[in-house]
Amino acid sequence: MLPAKSVNRRRKYLEEQRARSQAKRLARYKVIRERHAKGEYLTTIARDLRIDYKTACKYAVSDECPTRKPHPRRRRILEPYEAYLRARWAEGCKNGRGLYREIVAHGYPGSRTQVATFVAQLRRQERGRKPQTPSTAAGEALTPHTASMLLLRRPERCGEAEHATIAQLREVHQDIGVALSFTERFVEIVRERQGTKLSKWLSDAEASGIHEIQQFAYKVRRDEAAVEAGCTLPWSNGQTEGQITKLKAIKRSMYGRAKFDLLRRRALHAA
Repeated sequence: MLPAKSVNRRRKYLEEQRARSQAKRLARYKVIRERHAKGEYLTTIARDLRIDYKTACKYAVSDECPTRKPHPRRRRILEPYEAYLRARWAEGCKNGRGLYREIVAHGYPGSRTQVATFVAQLRRQERGRKPQTPSTAAGEALTPHTASMLLLRRPERCGEAEHATIAQLREVHQDIGVALSFTERFVEIVRERQGTKLSKWLSDAEASGIHEIQQFAYKVRRDEAAVEAGCTLPWSNGQTEGQITKLKAIKRSMYGRAKFDLLRRRALHAA
C-alpha cells in the first residue's frame, strides 16, 4: 500500500491530467462544430485534425462536448484479505511469511511481496512512527555496501560510533538482527579457523527462516568439505590464484600475442 501523501499526489496528478485532456477535447469539439456548420465535409475535417471519421461524426452531432467516463476503480488483489491480516496482526501474529501462507490457504493468488509491504505498514502504524534509518559516524545514511564492510571489520578496530551503528541495525527489524548474528558467527569461523563449527552453523542457517541466509548455506553445503578445510588448515592456494590472475592480466595486455616464449619473458620481466 502506498503512503497517504503518495496517494494524494497521484490523485492530484490524475485530476490535472483529466482537466487538460478535457480542455483539449473541448477545443477540438468547437472546431468541428464550427467547420461542420459552415458546410465542410466530415471526412475533410477528420483528415485535417488527424482523428477518426467516427469521432468527427460524434462531435458534430453532439449538443455538448463529450466527456470521457472515468475508469472504474480496480480492486487491489490484496484488498479482500486486508481485514483478515489486520485481525491476525491484532491477535499477535507478526510473522509476514506465516500470514502469507495463511491467506494463500484462503485462496490469495498474489505474491508475497504485496503481503510484506502491507505487514511493514502495519508495523509502522504500530510503532506510531517511521522506522529510523541507521546512519554512519559521519551522519550519512547507511548504504548496504557500507553496512557489509562494517560487519566484516574486526570488532577491535571499530570505534564507539561503529558499534552504535551495528546496534542500531539490529533494532531496525528482527530478521536483520538474526542475519547480523549469523554473519558475525561465520566471520569468526573463518578468521579463527574454527572449521569444526561450520556444520552447526550450516544447520542453524538452514533453519533460520531467512531466505538469503538459507541460500548462502545451501551454496556452502554443496562444497562443505573444501570450505571446512579452508577454515581449519593453515595452508592456502591464495598465492597460486594470485599468480594466475597476474598471468592473465599480462596476456590481456598483449591483445592475443601470447606465444609461450613471449609470455614467459613478459612474466619473468614482471616478476
